[in-house]
Amino acid sequence: MDDFTLDLSPHHYVKRKGLLSSLNEIIAPFGKSVFILFDPFIFGKYGPSVTETLQERDFTIIQGTLKRNCCVLEGQTWVNQLQSFPVGSVIGMGGGKTIDLAKWVAANLEKPFIAIPTSTATCAAVTGISPLYSPEGTYKYTVVTTPPTITLVDPDILLTQPPRLLAAGMADSMAKWVEAKGMRKQHHKRIHSASALSIARLIYEFLVRKGTRALEDLEKGQWTETLSEVTDICLITTGFVSTIGGKAVRVSAAHAFQDAFIGRGVKKDVLHGELVAFGQIVQMILEKVGDSLIHRHLLLFKRWRLPLTLEALGIQPEDASFEIAVDRMFEKNSPLHNLYLIPSKEEVRAAILKADALGKNILA
Repeated sequence: MDDFTLDLSPHHYVKRKGLLSSLNEIIAPFGKSVFILFDPFIFGKYGPSVTETLQERDFTIIQGTLKRNCCVLEGQTWVNQLQSFPVGSVIGMGGGKTIDLAKWVAANLEKPFIAIPTSTATCAAVTGISPLYSPEGTYKYTVVTTPPTITLVDPDILLTQPPRLLAAGMADSMAKWVEAKGMRKQHHKRIHSASALSIARLIYEFLVRKGTRALEDLEKGQWTETLSEVTDICLITTGFVSTIGGKAVRVSAAHAFQDAFIGRGVKKDVLHGELVAFGQIVQMILEKVGDSLIHRHLLLFKRWRLPLTLEALGIQPEDASFEIAVDRMFEKNSPLHNLYLIPSKEEVRAAILKADALGKNILA
């Protein structure tokens, strides 16, 4: 019997309009000194109001913005600077990379972490891991960090996010089932794994039914029950699948595609979930899923305006970087090895090109 450790996070998940106005009360138990890492765009939009709210209660604040990437170089710069500052807590406010780097800083300082997500593009605001990249944006590896003590979700903020971010988050959440079901023959007898798989399937089915409606509500600027439920799915329920599923319910080919190609010829503004969406089609081809199911996925992703071709992602199959990325999918720590049956490089290359062809057909 394998050892099993379960670190549930966050300790508190609070979703309420106007949360920023009471931020000083929420973080006061951790002390009156705080480090806040902002996404650069979010800093311009919310930085002054957050600072003013905390200074009204005599908080000492050090704040900064994500400059390079979610990388060790940038994280260590902040850790070194904060060594002489009596930080009571660390806050990350922004998207996935900003929150992931703030988690890394909090872990190295051994301080509580508070996440304030400003989009639903990833579940970074509830997980205790940080994917790390090179300063240029190439994926390196993922490390265990500080799980959020509190995750604060303000609907007023999330209503301002571009629909593209919600679409990417929904695609990333759907991937939990698409990827994990290919591993269930190995691990489905473990109760925590079976529970995670069941939740992953519920997430998948819910988003297939209601994801489009949630996007439409966001585009109208309406905070509806459907949009609220989808927000919870993207931000916390998806992360919970990873937490209770452990190694048995992890990423596989879809995320292996993302990890390998990010920073290698991909457009700089391509989102994590957009690469994972294309990677799901690649995985289904590798697993020889029925054409009708792949077609339904493509139609749904088209409706969500996700990129369905290599060109839309900025990937050029004729470039040397393409072959380098394919090779990277087979490195020792690649999630591709979580597949029940490991394909050959020729099969992976062919699946990527077929996914591209299918995407072109569905758009035509």
